Amino acid sequence: MRDADAYIFGVPIFEGTVNAVTKTFLERICWTPARPGRWPVRGCPEPRVSHRKRAIAILSSGLIIPLLRRFCDDATPLLKSTIGDSLNAKLVGTLYAGGVEKVGMDRYLTSAQKLGRKLAR
Repeated sequence: MRDADAYIFGVPIFEGTVNAVTKTFLERICWTPARPGRWPVRGCPEPRVSHRKRAIAILSSGLIIPLLRRFCDDATPLLKSTIGDSLNAKLVGTLYAGGVEKVGMDRYLTSAQKLGRKLAR
């Protein structure tokens, strides 16, 4: 992960937040690419990587439609803070693919391509 030029996170959303596997991953990257010791609270993660990177996140929910996302989106702030603190990366964009159980993924492909181009810039 330290050698990556940028990061793309694909995250399944259950009950408004990341699933357990993603949560475990985020907890593990807290101390693998980061080290303890940040002011004001000693022990907060500090990235080992000095070069600022960019990241995007694609969040997918089977049931929660985009209109209702704002009421239960716990995942985006979690991703933003964790990748900033642990990976020294800035989340430059997100795509919320909601209600995919009914509408499918095809309706989000154009938005995903735009997000990928934004990351590559």
